[in-house]
Amino acid sequence: MPFATRRTSRTFVTYVSISLVFITLLVWLVVKPTTTAHAAASKQADPAIPVTATRVGTMTLPVYLTGVGAVTPLYDVTVRSQVDGQITRLHFKEGQQVHEGDVLVEIDRQAFEADADQAASKLQQDQATLANAKVDLGRQQRLAEANATSKQLLDAQQARVDELIAQIRGDQATLKRARVSVGYTTVRAPISGRVGFRLVDQGNLVKANETALLSIVTTAPITVVYSASQDVLPVIHSALGRGAVQAVAMSTDGATVLSHGHVSSIANRVNANSGAIQMKAEFDNADGALWPGQSVMIRTVVDQLRDAITVPEDAIQTGPDGSFVYVIGTGDKVAIQSVKVAHRVLGFAAVTSGLRVGQRVVVQGQYRLQDGEKVAATIQPAPTGDLPADRTSDVPHDMDLRSGTATATTTAAAGAH
Repeated sequence: MPFATRRTSRTFVTYVSISLVFITLLVWLVVKPTTTAHAAASKQADPAIPVTATRVGTMTLPVYLTGVGAVTPLYDVTVRSQVDGQITRLHFKEGQQVHEGDVLVEIDRQAFEADADQAASKLQQDQATLANAKVDLGRQQRLAEANATSKQLLDAQQARVDELIAQIRGDQATLKRARVSVGYTTVRAPISGRVGFRLVDQGNLVKANETALLSIVTTAPITVVYSASQDVLPVIHSALGRGAVQAVAMSTDGATVLSHGHVSSIANRVNANSGAIQMKAEFDNADGALWPGQSVMIRTVVDQLRDAITVPEDAIQTGPDGSFVYVIGTGDKVAIQSVKVAHRVLGFAAVTSGLRVGQRVVVQGQYRLQDGEKVAATIQPAPTGDLPADRTSDVPHDMDLRSGTATATTTAAAGAH
């Protein structure tokens, strides 16, 4: 009896196992086609890769050199006393804007006025003596005509008159010098400009041609002296030969435009130690944005690339074979297109081969792309118009800001135009 029970149990377990296997197989056969169909449908329904694109356009791009320089006033004058004496009054305030001829300092003039009065008295005395000598000369001449005097007395009287005439000329020079000294006691501004810190106080004693009273610098117009590599001298000469060369003064980080001006001159020799040539740019500086001694960055516009085929610089990618872009073609599928970039500036690139105006190129989202991928592109406006050299939303990629020189790309592009 126990043996029969165990046999029945085994038979039941066998039936249950077979049933479970059959049910599992049935479920698998039913579910697999559905899963495969879903996977295929999902693969077919994969969305296009979203990217940002723009159309190829044409622009006028600036070609410029970049260098860092120092703001230098046109005139920098240290005002000194021209006479000895004590300062009686100061007529200026530190930092004040003054005009040529304005009174700045007064020095005690009493001693100089006394010298002038003395010189004037001496002149009057000698003039009176001369008048009397001329009367005596007249008498001697009349006597000589009547043979009533000697030739020796006549000549002596003539010499006396000539002596007094010369003496009066000396008196006049002494009086003039004394009056000039009186004038020197009033110190006036030799130029128009801004006054610095005062170097003396009221009551100080000053010594002629030694004691500095104050300094004045011109701030409008003003200049910036900076350097460029000797390698770009031909480009600079070519630009100057075409006319005025634009210069843009900016903060050293390139974030703020300070003033617009022009190149006024270049040095007459290259620094043999550094291989750099100094340049000077002049700015109106009516708003006072440039300050003497300030460090600024200068963009010197030496050329323009007109009607250049242009794309945003973000569209340019670099691979083993050089520069390329993703061009969106038929069916919104991308293709890799090799390009030749002639010039990069302020976020844009001038392309000389590989693209034509109106083509769509990807500018954002390239990292997800492969040749032949389908994309969903958001199209931005095509680059167009003139790109100003004072743009601050980007920084030049083909300039060495530390040395102030252009790379070979920029130099070649500039030389080609």
